[in-house]
Amino acid sequence: ENFTTLLYTIKFECPEQPASAKMLPMELRERTVQRSVCQMVCLIAAQFVFLMSGAAVFMWLERGTAQEGYRKTLVALTEVRMTLNLTKHQEAVLQDAFGKGFSFSDETLPPAAEHAWDFISTLYFSITSTTTIGYGHSSPETAHGQIFCILFSLMGIPLHMVTLGSIGKHLSSLVSRFLDWAAGRYMVKGQGRKDIGTFLVTSSLLGLFVIFSAGSVRLVMGDVSYVEAIYFIYVTISTIGFGDFVIRFEQHEDYNRVMILIMWAVSLYVGMTLLSATIVSISARAR
Repeated sequence: ENFTTLLYTIKFECPEQPASAKMLPMELRERTVQRSVCQMVCLIAAQFVFLMSGAAVFMWLERGTAQEGYRKTLVALTEVRMTLNLTKHQEAVLQDAFGKGFSFSDETLPPAAEHAWDFISTLYFSITSTTTIGYGHSSPETAHGQIFCILFSLMGIPLHMVTLGSIGKHLSSLVSRFLDWAAGRYMVKGQGRKDIGTFLVTSSLLGLFVIFSAGSVRLVMGDVSYVEAIYFIYVTISTIGFGDFVIRFEQHEDYNRVMILIMWAVSLYVGMTLLSATIVSISARAR
């Protein structure tokens, strides 16, 4: 009788186990990985939409003011050309005009005026703002643009950091799994060796990326040395962004500007992902 009562209690009175508890470890791990990958893809999509929207708003807020600034500079340059007896203010006007691409003998706006704060330029600015690179080569001049820049970066910087961290974590995990497979095949054991291996793989990929990307940078930027190209890449992907070397999109044709922006953006996020994965592997080793 006692044995029957015990069976009844087990069958009818014990709470039902959750579905996750019934899963095999491999099934639970696969579902966790799928959920994590889905979250990463959603973050990437959200950041893409966020950057495109921000670029459109910046173009709407700043483009008119920038074009008006170019027209005022052209008028001032014309006045300077007529006087020839230059004051310090006129010398400053000339210096500013030449920096914007004006010619002393030409009475037309430079090509850079047409591209000032257009969609390509504002998308470039949006990416440098949310990634905290901030080269400093351009900035909002209107009050509305400056206020929007504050709000845009307040939302965009955390979104970028979460997305980058998620991608870097997945890359580091992928390398770690590859090393687990290699260790199992070649009978190598030890968590410490795996952590060192993850660091070596990610840092090697980062180094190769910087070395090979330097050639593309030299093609786009022109008169820079190979060392300066490597320096520019590192300063960019580490978000130091001194601004001493900057890609000038206004100096290229429209088709080339689009291709250069795509190439630069892809290289930027690949480089930052590799750097993030390397840092993740270092922190895992430190723990």
